[in-house]
Amino acid sequence: MECQDGFEPVQPRELSKAEMDALFKSVVPLKRGRRYGMGSVVETGSLSFAPNPVITSLQTELHATKQIVTQQKTEFEAQIAAMKAENEEHFKAMEMRFLQRS
Repeated sequence: MECQDGFEPVQPRELSKAEMDALFKSVVPLKRGRRYGMGSVVETGSLSFAPNPVITSLQTELHATKQIVTQQKTEFEAQIAAMKAENEEHFKAMEMRFLQRS
């Protein structure tokens, strides 16, 4: 039996999950590496809440470096204070020259 438009009628049927996924993949575009919208396709990797070892390593290194810099700054400031105490007059003269230039 033919329809008026010349095509044979097609009986509707239930699509399998694989067929639905294939149809969904062909229609829905990727956005930021994922497909958004309705459908059952699961293409994304699972979210991991475990810390990234590279980031953890870099954070540890940064923390250690900050401690070293802080320690060196404290030592440098102590040396400057000791030099200033020993040579108070010399530092006052240097300070006056510096202020005159500014």
